[in-house]
Amino acid sequence: MAFRDTSSFGKRMEFHIINQMLVDKYDAYTPLVDDHGVDCIIKKDDGTFLEIQIKARSKEAKQPGCFTVDNHLSEIENFYFVFYSELVNTTWVFSSSDFVKYSNLNQNGKCQDRRKINLLTRNKKISKKYEKFIREEFYF
Repeated sequence: MAFRDTSSFGKRMEFHIINQMLVDKYDAYTPLVDDHGVDCIIKKDDGTFLEIQIKARSKEAKQPGCFTVDNHLSEIENFYFVFYSELVNTTWVFSSSDFVKYSNLNQNGKCQDRRKINLLTRNKKISKKYEKFIREEFYF
């Protein structure tokens, strides 16, 4: 995959996933800047809002099922993570509290103070542990 393709993959997938939310009848809004880790805001039928962070990994990624997130985003009410792995063409949705429950906090290294989750097995298959978070349609 060329650099242009790899550098834009995440943004292209953000738009793809936001499009799917619109198809699934959610009002979706995108912030002009992404300095708080919010890629999309969803308005639910009851008038409440959800903040969404979207992370996508291409099939060429060294770890196509591994996602890291800044720890300050953990356990925020009405905050959700949407993870997509191109290798298995699968989308997972975690509330921030579920993400904290299932992820690990890195204690050192370049990802220190970031939370990490690997949704695929060593054989690059979908981990059964996270199957309940798989979404083909969005519902929050």
